[in-house]
Amino acid sequence: MQMQEIFQQLLQILRGAWRHRWSALIWAAGACVVGWMLVGLQKDVFEAKARVYVDTKSTLRQLLGEQIVETSVEDQLRYVREALLGRPQLARLASETGLDEGIETLEQQQMLIDALSQSIIIASSSDLQDYRRRRDSVRSDDTYTITYQNSDRAVAVNVVSTLLDIFVEDTIGAKRSSSEQAGQFLERQLAEYESRLRAAEERLASFKANNIDRMPNQEGDYFDRLQSATDELATARQDLRLAESRLESIELQMRGEAPRVSPSEAPDPNSLEGRILENEARLDDLRLRYTESHPDVIAAREIVEELRSRQAAQYAQIGQDGGASVASNNPVFQALQISRNEVASEVATLRANVAERERRVADLRELINEIPQVEAELARLTRDYDVERQQYQALLDSLQRERLTREVVQNEQVEFRIIDPPVAGLQPVAPPRALLMLVVLMGSLGLGAGVAYVKDQLSPVFQSSDSLERGLGVPVLGAVSRVWSDSVREARIRTVGAFAFAVLGLVVINLGVLVFEVYFGGIRGLLT
Repeated sequence: MQMQEIFQQLLQILRGAWRHRWSALIWAAGACVVGWMLVGLQKDVFEAKARVYVDTKSTLRQLLGEQIVETSVEDQLRYVREALLGRPQLARLASETGLDEGIETLEQQQMLIDALSQSIIIASSSDLQDYRRRRDSVRSDDTYTITYQNSDRAVAVNVVSTLLDIFVEDTIGAKRSSSEQAGQFLERQLAEYESRLRAAEERLASFKANNIDRMPNQEGDYFDRLQSATDELATARQDLRLAESRLESIELQMRGEAPRVSPSEAPDPNSLEGRILENEARLDDLRLRYTESHPDVIAAREIVEELRSRQAAQYAQIGQDGGASVASNNPVFQALQISRNEVASEVATLRANVAERERRVADLRELINEIPQVEAELARLTRDYDVERQQYQALLDSLQRERLTREVVQNEQVEFRIIDPPVAGLQPVAPPRALLMLVVLMGSLGLGAGVAYVKDQLSPVFQSSDSLERGLGVPVLGAVSRVWSDSVREARIRTVGAFAFAVLGLVVINLGVLVFEVYFGGIRGLLT
């Protein structure tokens, strides 16, 4: 029931609007005329376009590899592309192309720059989907498209041509400027770090000169030297004890010998043979239990050697005396005397060595709180010097690479290949007149329908008994049906046909105006 009521209401609205159909058509025709004039007065917009391929490959860079600084020409191109759309470059473009003629105020200049910024497009082909489908002999990532729209075709071409020239010049200039700026920065940093390195060297040299006796040497740091001195002192004391033991043994033997003896009292060399054998047996027993460097083994070996020396001296004395009866020097005592003198000299030397070792250990122990601080400060100064030297060397290497890179940049050529020169089509790309004409027609018909509806609402009539009952609020007892005669029916058909013909004529006229606008210049052609 609800849908039926809605349908009835729509039917009544259409019937009411039908009463004012000719008024609606007149309003629609007037709106079409106004719309045609507005569309016709709009200026044509021509689009100029240029495509350029940038060859960023460099044979020198491939040969030198890591010896030079890797600079990205693609990044420089992107930077130049963004810089071209900045206000300084757009102002320069407007000046070179004459777009700023007649500009007198700052507001007008700002409006011109804003308009240029909106209408200029500089994009790589990787940013545009349509270029990806084109079959070119170059890599798409290195192809750039410059597009600009203007109502004057020649101006559009001139702007694109100027932009292309600026793009090439600024790309080459950006490469050189970037390299020069990097070199200047590295040279400033290198000079700064050279002064810092020299200061670190002077601090380190001055510290070493002031603490020459406290510097670490080949023996190591303070604690290594103290441990080494302590070990050397222990070894020297052990050697002294062995020498003193040998000296006491020799002196004990000397007390049992007389300095001079008669021939009858001269000792028989064979009498020492037993003692030699006894001491050799004792030496062999000690060697089984200790090493050759053990003090007991060393003392036993020296006793055996001494007994053999005494035996050899006795044999020599017997040969010299030849059986004489006078008293002579005791060769055993003389041999012991010689051995004692040698060992006593060795003991004196070892005592002096022990005293020197003790003094050195004492001196090192007195510096136990000072030398670690000196070594810590030395380590800090050395570390600072190493850091400064490494930084200086790194900057020096970077500067050498940058200079080589600068030579490469100056000698390499970035090739710009014009794929499509600056050109603009003969047909404008805007405004879309066909679409606008369709919008004018549909809008005009809608306006006419709206006028008919408004007029019906301002002077309503009752279209049925139901609308009469709702409008007056009283019951309707009945309704008389209208019978259409043939003449009336024919008149209605003629009226509907005339209205349909008028609407069709409006559509045909709209199409004619569209053809006139697109192919014959329209109102613009008449005015110019």
